[in-house]
Amino acid sequence: MPIISRRILLKGSAAAAASFAIGGGLAARNGIAAPAPLLLKAQFT
Repeated sequence: MPIISRRILLKGSAAAAASFAIGGGLAARNGIAAPAPLLLKAQFT
């Protein structure tokens, strides 16, 4: 089992954070991140 150095761990975490940031930006730009609100009606059953 290879030993993970601190440098490799930091590079991997930076790459993961960048991919999440890029994905969030694309979702917000295409309107996926903020869908139309769902309206609910409260009633007795």
